[in-house]
Amino acid sequence: MSEGLKLEIVSVALGALQANPWQPRRSMDADELATLAASIHEQGLLQPIVVQPLEGGRYVIVAGHRRVAAYAKLQEAEGAKWSRIPAVVRTGLDDAKLAALAYTENVARSALTPVEEGRALQAMVENGLAQTNEDLAALVQQPVARIKRLRRLVAGPRVIRDAVDSGFMVTLGTDADGTERRELRKLELNSALCFVRLHEQFKLAAPKKAEERIDRVIRKALAGNWSVRRCETFVEAAIAGREPEPITDSAPVQAALFTETKRRFVVDLALAASASAEQLAEVRAAFERALASEPGQR
Repeated sequence: MSEGLKLEIVSVALGALQANPWQPRRSMDADELATLAASIHEQGLLQPIVVQPLEGGRYVIVAGHRRVAAYAKLQEAEGAKWSRIPAVVRTGLDDAKLAALAYTENVARSALTPVEEGRALQAMVENGLAQTNEDLAALVQQPVARIKRLRRLVAGPRVIRDAVDSGFMVTLGTDADGTERRELRKLELNSALCFVRLHEQFKLAAPKKAEERIDRVIRKALAGNWSVRRCETFVEAAIAGREPEPITDSAPVQAALFTETKRRFVVDLALAASASAEQLAEVRAAFERALASEPGQR
């Protein structure tokens, strides 16, 4: 253990905790949080959170934001029993170490999307914690090649980041009764980087249409469940001017009014405000089908 770094375990009041300013996670899945809270309720906290003391008896969370959120959920349901959480206290951490620990802890738990990772890495550069990809790799102990890919992703257009981060609802076909089969699918990192290249080519040809065109390509790739290799083949052919599966500019770009998974039905109210009566009827029908489905099928 290096000089100036001390460790001790204490019981910390939830109200004395504040988030790590370098925390890369942007959101927490409600179902996963409920599962974690149930596990802690049954088995106890298997691993203390990590904190660094601040002035006035407060602490900054170095690692363990999900565990704190789970405790808060339990406290809301059952009261004071869950008002304090075991914590390992670390001192002597500067901003660079705080950022690196927050990043590596989340990555180790597979808790971040590639977009969240890339944004966290970019923030470290913008705030002077690292200057080069090699600096970042050393700081967060990740391969330089991965650092480059993640930063390239977040430098790309929003439509590609959205496809990776939250995914797109795509139509997979139609059932015998005429009902469309729809599924939320996300774009894999390496496929996304292929489309970043293609977007750059689209911008050279027609800057104002570039995002619309790449949106159509991505939705086609997701609906067709394209492999990374197929994405690469398509992009290489498109850049060479011989698209094997042309995506017409006349096709309308349809942003999803709603997303549906086995346990959630989410309506985009911003889009719904300008939706047609037919589109709103489609949302209502889909919601009613979801409510009517068997519990085990949701």
